[in-house]
Amino acid sequence: MESTKIMVVEDNTTVAADCRECLINLGYNVTSIQASGEEAIIKAQTELPDAVLMDIHLRDKMDGIKAAENIYNRFEIPVVFLSAYGDRKLLKRAKKVGSFGYLIKPFEERELYATLEMAIYKAKSEKKHKQMESQIQLLQKMESIGTLAGGLAHDFNNLLYMILGNINLAEDNLQYGDPAFKNLKKAEKACLRAHELTKKLITFSKGGCPVKEKTYIDELVRDVVIATLQESAIQSEFSIPNDIIQIEIDTNQIKQVVTNIVVNAKEAMNDKGLFKVYYDSVDITIEDNLTLTPGKYVKLSFKDQGTGMSKQNLNKIFDPYFSTKEMGAQKAQGLGLAICHSIITRHNGLITVKSEPEKGSAFTIYLPASTSKVV
Repeated sequence: MESTKIMVVEDNTTVAADCRECLINLGYNVTSIQASGEEAIIKAQTELPDAVLMDIHLRDKMDGIKAAENIYNRFEIPVVFLSAYGDRKLLKRAKKVGSFGYLIKPFEERELYATLEMAIYKAKSEKKHKQMESQIQLLQKMESIGTLAGGLAHDFNNLLYMILGNINLAEDNLQYGDPAFKNLKKAEKACLRAHELTKKLITFSKGGCPVKEKTYIDELVRDVVIATLQESAIQSEFSIPNDIIQIEIDTNQIKQVVTNIVVNAKEAMNDKGLFKVYYDSVDITIEDNLTLTPGKYVKLSFKDQGTGMSKQNLNKIFDPYFSTKEMGAQKAQGLGLAICHSIITRHNGLITVKSEPEKGSAFTIYLPASTSKVV
């Protein structure tokens, strides 16, 4: 297992070397030693250490507390402070930026080890708590909108049936060659398209509960991806192991999820590039910090080479009707990705997305393995 990564920020070369030696003796991987807050922020983005050991008094415009605040707010990396002083003013400032530990120089190895391990554990716990809170808020929001959407969809469907009934009656009273017959056919076609929209709204609402069947999902995913990309210059690549497992899903709903993801990727990639699909079977534990019940899952990842998106847009990606031209593979129009989230949640699964501007985007879907006896 890969050792825990620690970045050291210390402008005293002797102290920095001692810290490095101490960390290595404790089994940690020291990613780098930085002498300034600005350099530490830049390196934190590329190295993504598990924790940062930060001297408070740096010979720079930015002190360690300011640098720690920046690093934690941007990358959620916990920071343990080092200082030769323990005065109240410093402690008060350190508390305000979310310090995960405070060590007074000189310190013992066991003290450093205990402080770092507690800091990393606390940071992981806080991150999981935030994820769960965010998930609950999104579910509450979507449940409210879903209830409204479901009611509107059913009422709208009733109106459509009345309109379609009258159109059919009018068609029966006309000759095939009558000019009005052609217009009625256009109206009928529009009503049928509207009916398809209501079906999506019902899927998004409480009325869209999945009708599950036991199946392997690899062929379903492959067929949807190939069919959706066939008229573009985008190449598809699949990584699917031989030992795949069965899951219980509503195949039509999961097809809709995959189609929405691929269509968004297609738009982001401007019909060119490589779209990758990864399939894996994973055992989820509490330590994985995912909002899932521990157990065996199918993990599907879809990676595109599109324009990606900013962190601000990423946080809103599953909100109903959220749309922005800067979203790349998540150029969501209407309920597309909100429906995806709703479907996967009703399958007791999880859908996540990672993205950076100009670096593409990646959706990951977790679906629980079938617990019924194999037949």
